[in-house]
Order: sequence, then C-alpha cells, then structure tokens
Amino acid sequence: MFYCISIGILLLSITLSWLIIKHTIRFAYKKDFFDKPNFRKIHKKPIPRLGGFSFYITSVISFVLTIFFIHFWGGNLLINELNREEISAILWGLVGSSFLFAFGVTDDLTGIRYRTKFIGQMLSAVILCASGTWINNLHGLFGVYALSAWEGYLITFFAVVLVTNAFNFIDGIDGLAASLCLLTLINILIVALLHDQKVIALFSIIVIGSVIPFLYFNIFGKPEKHTKTFMGDTGSLFLGFVMCFLGIKINNNLLPISHINPFVLAFSSLIIPCFDVLRVVMIRLYKKRNPFIADKSHIHHLLLACNLSQHKTLAAINAIAISFILISYVISYFYNLNIVLVALFLLWVIVMMIIYRNYIDKKQKKTIWQSKNYSLPFLAAHYSQDVKLLK
Repeated sequence: MFYCISIGILLLSITLSWLIIKHTIRFAYKKDFFDKPNFRKIHKKPIPRLGGFSFYITSVISFVLTIFFIHFWGGNLLINELNREEISAILWGLVGSSFLFAFGVTDDLTGIRYRTKFIGQMLSAVILCASGTWINNLHGLFGVYALSAWEGYLITFFAVVLVTNAFNFIDGIDGLAASLCLLTLINILIVALLHDQKVIALFSIIVIGSVIPFLYFNIFGKPEKHTKTFMGDTGSLFLGFVMCFLGIKINNNLLPISHINPFVLAFSSLIIPCFDVLRVVMIRLYKKRNPFIADKSHIHHLLLACNLSQHKTLAAINAIAISFILISYVISYFYNLNIVLVALFLLWVIVMMIIYRNYIDKKQKKTIWQSKNYSLPFLAAHYSQDVKLLK
C-alpha cells in the first residue's frame, strides 16, 4: 500500500511541476522576466528565471493532497504507520520555506539585496527551531554528542544559512544545483526507507517529482523554442532549505546503532556545495572582497575554464559528489566522525589542487598561444603571476 501511494505521489508531483513550469515560462515571456547575459554568466540569450516557482507550489499541494488522501482513504493500517509528529514537522518546514520562497520570488522579479535574503534565511531558521526541528546531536563531531537547546539553535541557524547559500551560489550552470539536490534527495529517500522514516520518504519523493521536470527544461530546453528556464533564487533558496531541513530530520531521528554514523547519513550528500561555498567565501574575504558579490571562483567556473563543456562539468561535479558520499560511508563504517571529516577535507584539497593545476595549465597555453612568445622568462613570469592570483 505504501509503495503504491509513493508511485502515485511521484507521478502527481511530476505532473504538477511540469504544468507549472510550462505556465511560468509563458508568464516570463509575457512580462519580460529574464535572466540576462553578463560578463560572468554562461548563457548568451535571455532565459526565463522562474522555473523554481514550481518546487514550492508542487511540494505544498502534493503533500497536503497526500495527507488528505491517506487520512480519508488510506486505511487505518497506513495511517497508523505514519508518525503524526513527523507530518506536523514537515508542515512547519513548509511554513519556514515560505519565507525563502517569498524572498526568492521578489528577488527574481524585482531584485533584492543579499542582506534581505539573509533575513529570509534567518526567519526560516527561527521557524524550524520554534517548531522543535533543530540539530540536537552531533554524534561525536569534535567530540560533541547531545546538544542543549541554545547550542542546537545556533548550529541550526549556521546550517540553514550555509546550505541555502551553498545551493544559491553553486547554481551557475545548467542542471548543477538541481542535480545535486536530486542526488541528496535520493540519498535521503534511501536512508529514510531503510530506517522506517515513512513521512520523510514521502516528502522526499514529492520534492524529487518537482525537480525532475525542471531538469528536463533546464538542460534540454531551447531558448528559441521557449522551453528553457532557470530556477532562479526562488528555486535555489527553497531547495537549499529543504535539503538542510531533511538532513536535520535524518540526523535527529536515526539512533546511533547503525554502523554508519547518522550525521554522515544526513549530510554527506551536501559536502560538495558546502565545501565549495566555504572555499569561495574564504578566498573573497582573503582578497578583501564582499563574500556575497558574485565572481568566477566556483568549482564549475574553474572546470569550464579547463575547457570542459557544461555537460562534462555537470557530470564531473556529480561524479565527485557521489564519490564523496560513498567514501564517507566507507570510512564512517570503520572510523569515527572526526576522521571522516579530516579525510574528506584532505580529499577535497587534493581535488581542488588537481583542478587548479589544470586551470593554470590551460591559462598558460592560451596566453602563450596568443603571445607567440616561448622564452623561459616569459613562461616563468606568467606562471608565477597565475599562482599569485590563485592565492
């Protein structure tokens, strides 16, 4: 019964999301709501940026209809299998996401300052904490286990800001933010099913259904046929918040009796966007720049500069993300959480060193080819200049 309903929910959310995206694209063309090309963007033509509108609307409608159906027609057995507290938590999570949805829509339509979006993130975090959903256990990270309420609130605020900004920042090429979200959702869905977290599994399926049509329009859509769209801040902020929210629920609900640490199960799929945003922010602060002013220092920009196409860059980053999840699972099986974190950080450093080296090599070859100067002093001067820029 549960799996039949899950398939129906998936089909419902896919259908709703598809219809909403089609209508938002038409609306964007009528009202001239486009993401226009500039010096740091990849696309060459104006693209509608309201595709993420479908995520929130689809999630709310599908979840409410699901609970309504289960309550009236699902049967007592299925109703008893679902945790009412978890249903309430999901509803409060949707309430919290409403603030980010509102701020995201406003930004996509009229534009708002990053400080204003930060307020929306904080309000969403307040809703989570007030509803009782906050990180209550670090499961041994830095030697910390159970947390007091205020400690949990502060860490939850940090997590919400980090993850929502991570997905907002990494949304730079077709399909990247959405595919990383899909990877995270599939990971959470599998974990939820294996640990009998049915409500979390149902909500994960709903959000998966909302993302799948967007990936089609975003990756395979054609601007000239009016079938291409971007998710905009509306989509990236909402998905980032949902990823953080579901991660907190998995982290809190799973007992530390599994061979794999619950913290790893909850957050390992968020490593790539979170590590990347922390790296970019530290580079901008080191260079005395505003950390919220966009540039071309993200991992996808570096890979594109290495002459990889958008599709190859998308595949490479997702392959790295899957590798990090699997590696974190394997290490967590044998060692404690702190060793997992150190190992993943060192692996991230190695990955970035390889990317930076290829980036410098490609830039050097381009500079040499353009100048047609192959003398050793010229090569040494330009190599040292690029190394300084990377620092």
